[in-house]
Amino acid sequence: MTHFKDVERLFEKFKVPDELKAHLLRPHLNEKAKILVSRMDPEKSNNYEEVKAMLLREFQLSPALYQEKFNTATRRSDKTCLLYLARLVAILDAYLESRKIDKIYEKLTDLLVADRIKLTLPDGCLRHILAIESTNDSRWLSLHDLAEAVDLYFANKWKTMIDDRDR
Repeated sequence: MTHFKDVERLFEKFKVPDELKAHLLRPHLNEKAKILVSRMDPEKSNNYEEVKAMLLREFQLSPALYQEKFNTATRRSDKTCLLYLARLVAILDAYLESRKIDKIYEKLTDLLVADRIKLTLPDGCLRHILAIESTNDSRWLSLHDLAEAVDLYFANKWKTMIDDRDR
């Protein structure tokens, strides 16, 4: 879903005519998707919206799948909180779009992602974040501020561990 959003943003930016969109998309599809498109009715395979709908249907990118991905996503230890945040936002955006929810709920989206991130934090880091949030007027940190605070916490923790080891 996010791939289609990126492609559509580019189509809009470069004012790509509708009759070219499906043709421009094809070289960027994986092998399975290319095979599926090649099996479509030729008339439909030249229509970007038809191709997109068929691919979303075939790859079963349903609201339930996005919701499950959002609820089960975890942060890998080799990735920063900023990358984890970007992944959660993309999944939640795809979920809301699949449910036909407008971006009017951007603050709600941010809050849900922030709460999801906090569920994955170890106790010490969570206490640190909650202490920062308690001094914030809105009582919660923006996504970017939250991710930076988490990454800074772990960077400082790692530095302290190294300093203690070197003593």
